[in-house]
Amino acid sequence: MRTRAIVLAAALLCPAAARAESGGQLCQEAGLSGDCLDVKRKLAQTGRPSGKEPAPEPGAACPQDWRKSRRGGCWIETKTYSGNAEQAFVHPKGWVVDQRCLRDKRFSRSDLMNGLDKAWRKMSPAVSVGQGGCLSHFNPWWGKELVDAVWEKNMHLACPEFDPGDSSCADRGTRDAYVVDDKGFTTRLADGINLLSLRNVGRCLGPGGTGLAGVVFHESLHAAGADNFSTQKHNKAWDLEQYVFVRNRVYAAEAVCFFGTDPGRRQLANILQCRATVEYHADDPRQHLCEGFGTSFTDLPAGFIKH
Repeated sequence: MRTRAIVLAAALLCPAAARAESGGQLCQEAGLSGDCLDVKRKLAQTGRPSGKEPAPEPGAACPQDWRKSRRGGCWIETKTYSGNAEQAFVHPKGWVVDQRCLRDKRFSRSDLMNGLDKAWRKMSPAVSVGQGGCLSHFNPWWGKELVDAVWEKNMHLACPEFDPGDSSCADRGTRDAYVVDDKGFTTRLADGINLLSLRNVGRCLGPGGTGLAGVVFHESLHAAGADNFSTQKHNKAWDLEQYVFVRNRVYAAEAVCFFGTDPGRRQLANILQCRATVEYHADDPRQHLCEGFGTSFTDLPAGFIKH
């Protein structure tokens, strides 16, 4: 189980293997012109989600092929959360949301939908920094992988009863999943469910943090398989020396995407975090984009509070 806890410091990794995918192919798949990877150009926004509006009440059913056709903004029946058949909302960008999250008193329904919308924008290779994007600028190749992973990795957002003393804001776990065909035969899905559980999430919603969007972004990176630290090492991140902590890829990408897109706040993220973000699965890493990021490798003072 990978958890997201409160940590003081900045974040990141070591370079990872690049993936052979042409920029032209990426642009084409994103519905953009072939020169969309030019960071001097504004990336056109495609498929703007309707996440700024509260989810509808249960009723509008998703089509049977909703995951394959990537049709969200509707409801499905699932046994993921309680073991009993109940409806859950499919966000327009792929997360399946437990009804309990829509009734949670720690945040409003609009806050949650906006948080999911913001997390997706940070990932998307087709949303410019000026429109709330991040990886479109730093690493659109990885961004393409992440927006696909939300649909393909069966990411379900849960809001179980929480313990106020729990130090974990959220965690990612796995759960078996099954489908029943039209003849009544049950088949276990190989990938199962990636369950992103909001626990004592109020600890991550204070000033200086990345909010609900950061929590969802962080746990979605776990679900997408972006980790380069073991579960135990990641969950004890606050005990690590700064020069070790900044090599954690998940914390690094969160720091870059929520602080590094604003030149005035780039010192809140470390240059190694930026390098890890631009290099991961990138066809042509943009190391020059890491100018202006923090260069301290000792523990940072309070101010950059990571979760």
